Amino acid sequence: MILLLTRENSTYDAGAKTFWFNLDKQLSSNVKHLRFQTFSFRPSTVTDYPHGILVCSRTLTDLSMKQHVAVLKDQGHRNDTDVVACLHKDEHNDKHVLYSLAAPLTLTLDRRSFVNRIDIYFTDMAGNKLDGDYVAQSTAGPQLSDLETMHNSGSGNLKIFCDADLASSFVAQDDSEAADGDTVKQWKARYPSDESVVFTQSSVDGIVLTTFDDETHLKAITQNEIGGSYEYLFENDINFDVGDTGSFYILWETDDSLLAYERIVKQNHFFDFVLHNGNLSLRSGADGAQSPVIYNIATNTSYLLEIKWVKGSASGGNHDVATTVNATKLDLNGNTEYTGSATTSMRDSGTKRYLYLSDAQTGMDSKVSSFILLHGDSSTNRNNCKDYLIKRWKNQSTTPQVDPNAVDSSWLAEIRF
Repeated sequence: MILLLTRENSTYDAGAKTFWFNLDKQLSSNVKHLRFQTFSFRPSTVTDYPHGILVCSRTLTDLSMKQHVAVLKDQGHRNDTDVVACLHKDEHNDKHVLYSLAAPLTLTLDRRSFVNRIDIYFTDMAGNKLDGDYVAQSTAGPQLSDLETMHNSGSGNLKIFCDADLASSFVAQDDSEAADGDTVKQWKARYPSDESVVFTQSSVDGIVLTTFDDETHLKAITQNEIGGSYEYLFENDINFDVGDTGSFYILWETDDSLLAYERIVKQNHFFDFVLHNGNLSLRSGADGAQSPVIYNIATNTSYLLEIKWVKGSASGGNHDVATTVNATKLDLNGNTEYTGSATTSMRDSGTKRYLYLSDAQTGMDSKVSSFILLHGDSSTNRNNCKDYLIKRWKNQSTTPQVDPNAVDSSWLAEIRF
């Protein structure tokens, strides 16, 4: 009898990378041998194809009367495996890679065993399972999916991500999707995605959608020069309390001339971050005292800024906040890192739910692109946020790159018994 096993007639378990055949009746005890007459395999599209393919089956290996295949490793040790056959590269070019069985092979079965389900999976020569379906290749470094996981999983430490790459997040004055040059009525967060965090204009036509000057792929907002003065965006209830420890990241580009005083971002309970006389400073909410932390900010320059805070002791209606500011001066030829720290005194009465970009006292003279609010002090999470935003400034992809000509795997086995 000839038994044909094909990918098209199997059930594929993507999680286990395994193909299954559920038989309507068991292989009976009178089946003594299975002979793989032919076996051909075309793998799913990948960037690098192995020089050989191992065909594996736990079911058929368990049915074997004796060890069917052993893989010899260094030191002469052999290990039991699920391998039932090795396929060799038959022909290949840029669009076609095919592996096949060099010669028929026979598997002697334990006639006392029964089976009504057969599994087949494929590995490279090192034993790594191969995908049955095409999987788009991710670029190096953090992906958008990593930020999504940080937001959704566990404690969800990534609390807010306003993504300038998400065109639909910018709402024009007439409630349509804003385009370059349109005034921006609202900027909706990508995460959370339920529109519970939406930053709104301070006045009609006050904020405009634009791009960074040096990296024009990067969308940004700034004050509309013909729409008014002292304009900003705000969210007066982000629907959660900002944590006592966290970081705020922002892609930020300076103007061709720096205002003597410009508020960049403020969270009433934890930080008031300003550009003051060419320096980045932290301002105390209790008495307004300035603490310069990064000096000599350049004009017409992109920066990635991190405000990292830890709430300290409280007394007399105020509390201390130990804050570190990390500024990355962005340059395609090599970034420059600056850091500075200060302890500010903030009012206990300052709400933990208010967040705004600039304010009515200064306006948004610089350009603001994507920003992230992160809880906690995980170095992994912090590095992911930083590296992700730098990738976007460099216009590097943060989503898997789909090959339009990619194919899923396909295979055919002819078994005789």
